[in-house]
This record gives sequence, C-alpha cells and structure tokens, in this order.
Amino acid sequence: MTAKEFVRLRLSEDSADYLRAAHNKTVPIEVLAILARDPDARVRRWVATKNKLSPELMMALAADEKQRSPAGHRGSQEGPG
Repeated sequence: MTAKEFVRLRLSEDSADYLRAAHNKTVPIEVLAILARDPDARVRRWVATKNKLSPELMMALAADEKQRSPAGHRGSQEGPG
C-alpha cells in the first residue's frame, strides 16, 4: 500500500476503508501512535495487538482500556447500542 493510498483510506468516511488502513502490516510507529487515539475502539484494539508498539504506547492503550471498559474487561462495548 502506498502512502497516498494509506492517507486516502485513513481519511475516508467509510469505516471499512478506515479499518483497512489500520490493518496495513507496514504501518509506521508514528501512525500507530495516531491510531491509538482514534475514537473507534476497534481501531485502538487493533493497534494494541501490534508487536512493534513502544512501552509508552502500550501503557497508554492499557490505561485506555481500563477507562473505557467496565472492570477493565477487554471487548466490552462502549456506551449503549
């Protein structure tokens, strides 16, 4: 995937395109740091599975999960619906 294609998918309003950008196996750590702050919990959870995360990014995602999920359970839905 080219950088241009990544940006197009990342900026897309179509959630399928947006998630496709997130699943790119060659995402730089700088981009993972941005995706780790994404409002979509699915994107943040995907980022948390990446092996190349920095310790700081791992800690931020771990804290995020504790704040957003009841009793820190992974996979809990955020809010109603």
